[in-house]
Amino acid sequence: MRTRTQNDAGFTLTELIVATGLGLLLLTLVAQTFLLQNRVYKTHDMCSGMLQGGRMAMEAITRDVKAAGYDPTGAGITGLPVTAGRLRILADLNSDGDTLDAFEDITYTFDQQAGIIYKDLGTGPIPFAENVESFVYDYLDQNGNATATPANIRQVRISITTRTEQPDPHYADNQGYRTVTLRSLVTPYNLLA
Repeated sequence: MRTRTQNDAGFTLTELIVATGLGLLLLTLVAQTFLLQNRVYKTHDMCSGMLQGGRMAMEAITRDVKAAGYDPTGAGITGLPVTAGRLRILADLNSDGDTLDAFEDITYTFDQQAGIIYKDLGTGPIPFAENVESFVYDYLDQNGNATATPANIRQVRISITTRTEQPDPHYADNQGYRTVTLRSLVTPYNLLA
């Protein structure tokens, strides 16, 4: 009969408990790191989407406002008619003396309840930017003062505040929604005459 040596004995109960405990501790640390990384990734992804949506909306509105008042035939087009609750932009882009064609009469409206900016090209409003908390625009005269007289408008100050699509349970402010505000001061060069 063979006698047992110390190498044949295996692990003691104490060694198994210590090894299992260390393994569980390591597994817990890895899991916590993964969950933290996942939360940071989701927050970053939501914030990136929010910022990208706001930038795209601001860029398109700015581009349209810059074209306001384009009137190559001298037809007397009012580039920015002041209309309550709407940012309306007129430009004779095809040089036919009117603003009746596609992309020549653009209206932006904001539904605060739904958080959507709508864009109307003359065929009815379509959703243009979503997850918007505020959309504010002011008409300014040559001295930078607010004006409601279309003939005196020289600049448009625009502010758009967008928010994340979903609330972040780890963010206490604003009911968990992260926000970003973009501002632009636009000079429609056709209105400088």
